[in-house]
Amino acid sequence: MKHLKKTAIFLLIFSCLLTLANVPVQAAPQPTVQVTLPFLIPSLAQILTFAIRLFFSIAAIVALLYLILGAFSWITSGGDKEGVKKAQEKIQAALIGLILIVGVLAIAVTLEQVVFREEVCFGLTCPVRIPSLLEPKSPGTYQTDTVEPVNPNSQNDPSANPNLNLPGTGAVGGVSDSNNRK
Repeated sequence: MKHLKKTAIFLLIFSCLLTLANVPVQAAPQPTVQVTLPFLIPSLAQILTFAIRLFFSIAAIVALLYLILGAFSWITSGGDKEGVKKAQEKIQAALIGLILIVGVLAIAVTLEQVVFREEVCFGLTCPVRIPSLLEPKSPGTYQTDTVEPVNPNSQNDPSANPNLNLPGTGAVGGVSDSNNRK
């Protein structure tokens, strides 16, 4: 019970202090200073592009170094079966890594260039670009299908449109069906 009283008193004092601390104080306006930097701050797209290209570059360099390390291990194994086997496993792992890197790059470049036509870029051949789904495109960029104008006088005339099948006319495709009647 004593502990509960102490906690209640502490919370009461603490809440009073917080209420008093929230009193707004009018500060003197600070002058704004505009600073020009000797460099440009990169955008998020530029940072992501750099990071993606750096990742693939480092992955390729590591795979090549692992391949060279495996070849060096094979040379220095001195004919030892265990050493040759470990060296072959290193070379195999390095080659699988290189094949995976090249495969991922090929798929990503194909998606960027062929499928998305550089509207969506992953940072490999063009800077990272993800179109916004909430902002509409400008009116000039929509693709519209061209529709040929219809002559209003020829809509119900079977001779003007041979593929028109009108009920009650007995004409299918502009040909009379009198031969089909029994």
